[in-house]
Amino acid sequence: MGEVGEMSFEKNSFERKLELEVMPYQDYLQTPEWKEIREKVLKRAKYHCQICNTKKSLQIHHRTYDNRGNEDLSDLIAMCKNCHHIFHSRNTDWEQQSLDEKLAELLRY
Repeated sequence: MGEVGEMSFEKNSFERKLELEVMPYQDYLQTPEWKEIREKVLKRAKYHCQICNTKKSLQIHHRTYDNRGNEDLSDLIAMCKNCHHIFHSRNTDWEQQSLDEKLAELLRY
């Protein structure tokens, strides 16, 4: 078995990483690799939205998709469905803001 970080895969890790990178995103979200990473992020956030602190409808936000299949936990944020929607529905100027600026703006809602 190959290993990447703390996760082990039946295929060699390079082949599996490539497979995860190219599969449709919704399929990726159903993989054991994503479920393991998602659980780590939720546990780190104590099962609360890191924006508004609710425990309802939690999702994981990717700060980048560059490492899909081998995400760094620092690239992932636990958010409730509402905060995640607000985060993604902002205008182009929003895309240019730093993460801290975005989080501060979300907290004003």
